[in-house]
Amino acid sequence: MGIAPPTVPADRLESEGWRVADRAEGTAFDVGVVAVGTHAVVYEDARLREAIRAETGIDGTWRFFLASRVSFAGPVPNSRLLGRFVADRAHEGFRDALLERGFSNLRTTEQRRISFDEADGTPAGIGVDETVGADDGDGSEPAEPVGYDADCVLDAVRLRTRALAAVRGTDDGRLLVGGAYPTDVREAPDPEVRERLREHVDPERFEADLLALIRATG
Repeated sequence: MGIAPPTVPADRLESEGWRVADRAEGTAFDVGVVAVGTHAVVYEDARLREAIRAETGIDGTWRFFLASRVSFAGPVPNSRLLGRFVADRAHEGFRDALLERGFSNLRTTEQRRISFDEADGTPAGIGVDETVGADDGDGSEPAEPVGYDADCVLDAVRLRTRALAAVRGTDDGRLLVGGAYPTDVREAPDPEVRERLREHVDPERFEADLLALIRATG
């Protein structure tokens, strides 16, 4: 089944130095009368990767952004229940993707309320103290996110990292958007390299960037 790719803020991604690292399309699962297909694209911060490689010789993906459109084909009985099931599977897939990329010791963090309602022309805010209800509406409904703190080893560097993924409703299915970024450098080949790497790690900016990309994707 052909699934349209998620609509990402391509101009922003290009201007900020992101590039496509992976793309995949296929059928996630088929339960007879309903087939669920996906079209996913993964971006990495190539500008950050190249800057760190030039300065330290260490090469790898330091932060990534993922968007996956999940669409239903065929009649959809009890769409609310199916939507919940698909959202849970999407979050499981994101967690699996983190593990495949070398993240470990994943610890679930607070849920964040992320609104996609931009009627006033500016991204809506988030509230870290607000839990999120079910997302069964259109794109203006709050997304239902899951956050993780985790460890990650990249080459000879051990990082503290944070990841966030949100699933929200679309006209024909669900949209998973998320990503991960470093928050601190725990270990490096030597103290000088550790300090150089820490100069590139800006958790507050990385979080703001990720939330902006999540909101801008449809």
